[in-house]
Amino acid sequence: MQQDIQSARRAQSELDAAQAVLARAVGQRDTQAAYWAAKINQASNDSLTDHESLWGEISSGFDELVGSVAWEIRDVSTVLEVLATVAGIAAFIIAQFVPGLDVVVDALVLGAFLADGVATGGRAALALSGNGSWRDFAFDAIALVSFGIGRGAGLVAEEAVPAAAAAARSAYTAELLTDIADGGPRSAMLGKWSAQAGEDTVRMAQRVAQFAPSLAKEAELQGFAKVMASLGAYGGESGNYAKVIWLARRFTTPITDLSHFGNVANTALGVAGISAGAGAATGITGTVVGGVEIDWGKEPVIKLDIPPVYHWYSTHLWAPPAGK
Repeated sequence: MQQDIQSARRAQSELDAAQAVLARAVGQRDTQAAYWAAKINQASNDSLTDHESLWGEISSGFDELVGSVAWEIRDVSTVLEVLATVAGIAAFIIAQFVPGLDVVVDALVLGAFLADGVATGGRAALALSGNGSWRDFAFDAIALVSFGIGRGAGLVAEEAVPAAAAAARSAYTAELLTDIADGGPRSAMLGKWSAQAGEDTVRMAQRVAQFAPSLAKEAELQGFAKVMASLGAYGGESGNYAKVIWLARRFTTPITDLSHFGNVANTALGVAGISAGAGAATGITGTVVGGVEIDWGKEPVIKLDIPPVYHWYSTHLWAPPAGK
């Protein structure tokens, strides 16, 4: 019995010693933690912290501002997206089936571009502030970028026009001189004109060849090229494509080859048409899968969607912002 009591006392003594060691360790930990916390706080009170605080205030202010009008931005963006989609579809239909209304088509295309640009800005602001989805922004951004790609392709065609015209003059000169050398059907006509003008036939052939680009004055796109232009060409771009393609076909002969100009124009036209088509398809897809919702305050007054499609989109592609 006495031995048990002594064993218990030794165990208690060892426990007390262990508790003392633990207490000292905890004290040292707390002391060190306080020391390094003070160091960190001291290091934080510099210009970098002030800069981060300023940026934080700006970011917070932006989020608060957008958040206060998030419903309005969302509604305006939705309306503009619908208008851009309708205008794009109308422009394509008119271009295909109602000739002579190029001005109307261009106005609709420009209106769709501007509407989509403003909607894209609104979606970006919502996503940046945590009040919207980056995927909604992506739908608008793709449609907007497609318009820029089309304009880049149009610039390629515009730059190709004077180069193709110069090449056509040279090709026509070679064609006429060959006809003169071979005694072809146009040699007699050139001889008559040169006699009337008092100059040699070669000089007359060179003068006539300067009018080669005017042969494409009434050129028009046909078939698939016309469809691509209806989708992706704007303003005078259709005419540029038509001129380059026509000159390339006309002056690609056994003695001259302008086919590379036609290849450039056809490629640029294809890029413009496909990008525009992809942009239009993206805009339509965004409207279909996301639906259309117009709110008054926080209550929807107009809500149009396809329930199964919208449910799939909202659960798989759109993650609502945390805390929203």
